[in-house]
Amino acid sequence: EIDLFDSNWEWYTEYKVTWQPSNSSATSIQVKEIELPGIFGPEPPVATISNAHRGQWLANLLQFSNDISIHNGNAVGGDAFSVALAGSKIFDGNTKRFKMHLIGDGVPALSFRPNSGRYSIATGFRVYTANNDPDSDPLYYIVEGRDKPGVKVKNVGSNSCWYITDNSTIDMGACDNSGPEYLFYTNNWGEIRSSAPNHIGRCVDPSDHVLGLFKFVPCNSYAHGENHTQARNQYFSFDGDLPNGIFSIVTAETGLCMSQSIGHNITLETCNSNIASQQYYFKSEGRHNVDDADGWNEVSSGKLPWISPDARNGIGQAISSRFNEGDDNLHFTEAKFYASTTPYYEYKISFPKLRSETATSLHFAELELPGTLLFLDKDDGAATRARQVVHYFHYSSGCILRNTNDTLSDLTRQECAQACVDLGSLCHGIGYSAENGDAYLANDCLLYSSVVENGCNNHHYQLELFSISSSKHPEDDPYSLTRNAGNCVLIMDQIAWAWSTTRVQLEMLSVQLQIAPTPTAVTTQSLT
Repeated sequence: EIDLFDSNWEWYTEYKVTWQPSNSSATSIQVKEIELPGIFGPEPPVATISNAHRGQWLANLLQFSNDISIHNGNAVGGDAFSVALAGSKIFDGNTKRFKMHLIGDGVPALSFRPNSGRYSIATGFRVYTANNDPDSDPLYYIVEGRDKPGVKVKNVGSNSCWYITDNSTIDMGACDNSGPEYLFYTNNWGEIRSSAPNHIGRCVDPSDHVLGLFKFVPCNSYAHGENHTQARNQYFSFDGDLPNGIFSIVTAETGLCMSQSIGHNITLETCNSNIASQQYYFKSEGRHNVDDADGWNEVSSGKLPWISPDARNGIGQAISSRFNEGDDNLHFTEAKFYASTTPYYEYKISFPKLRSETATSLHFAELELPGTLLFLDKDDGAATRARQVVHYFHYSSGCILRNTNDTLSDLTRQECAQACVDLGSLCHGIGYSAENGDAYLANDCLLYSSVVENGCNNHHYQLELFSISSSKHPEDDPYSLTRNAGNCVLIMDQIAWAWSTTRVQLEMLSVQLQIAPTPTAVTTQSLT
């Protein structure tokens, strides 16, 4: 035993013990037990977000993103053809390895545009180690954020701006419209994408230009890979004086130019820079190319806490984490930055140094960016969409038809309804599984393209059905599916207290705790 009472009164969060064997020629060291007696310091701070930014706490803000960029490297996909498919391993809730080969002397990095279409505040960063090759582990990190990309594209000849219609086609409308369906951006591949929440992962497609139609469809690069012929059919170049002058939009495969014809039709014609119908310019400020390096703001950076090279995660293990703690059954390293309070839409994660300076690749099993997904403020309509959940959904006894747009896992009822609203006119109702059944697992969410209400019994399917309704709930209750009010008293065990809480916040808490809120004392400042 060594006594340190008189030599150390400093606080530390990590300790490193360096050994020297009693026999200098020994090739190993063994001990029975190590004890480091002392006292714990103050309780570490917890992540808090001010009332100015209300939202939902998530274990990983990166889930999910169909729009990923890889910087200074190439993804190793295995059976995954595209950057997006290979990149899905980054946040799939599983320890499947993501690997990228390094290119040149630049810093390897990944950037993400979220499927949610909403701003968020990151309060930490976790890296779960891959199954082998510790030399390729990240050692230093930089987390950066920036605002939502997108600019309005205005045609000179028609004096109007692009927008995405409810039928997922490109049309021309008034340029003073502020909706996200009017904002477009590109990437280094030349895809034209949108920031609209229900169009993430979709691209402008000229296949039906002979009909005067440019559709907005799922990007071919996702399923086929960025170098596939079908992906290149959706690539364009912007020829002219960017970003402040006139330009033409040219298809990469045919070399033809977009032309605004009579009415609202958009066709492809032989390029002629003197024709006003082929001349465009950006009508609004914003970021046109998401692969440009400008606009990033540092959220946090530093050296990741040390983790043993032998601490590896087997491939294919499920990750169970929360916003305030990682999965202690697995190996990970974590940085926390609770002082972060600035909302961002995009995130870029860079790795300026790996464990080995001679490493030729970077890999890990999972990245997590815990934080809160915002409902309000810089969210471009999220508050409105949240209110739509209240306005347009009611519990239904209708039949559940097998016209399913999508099936999502591990969502609350509220998140399931939000996903339907974000999908737009394609979604007419949701099916929700509250418990494990023959066909679905607990918390499964089904998004329906059609629902017929004819009195069928949903219990047969072990699903709850919420369908579109015109009924409205109180405006001061924007984040719950239903609300029942009455003069009654319920005697029950108290499981939680909340101070300085609004009715809305209390009901959000009750949703998280899966209880029915029962106010026992109601004032403007306190609810129990």
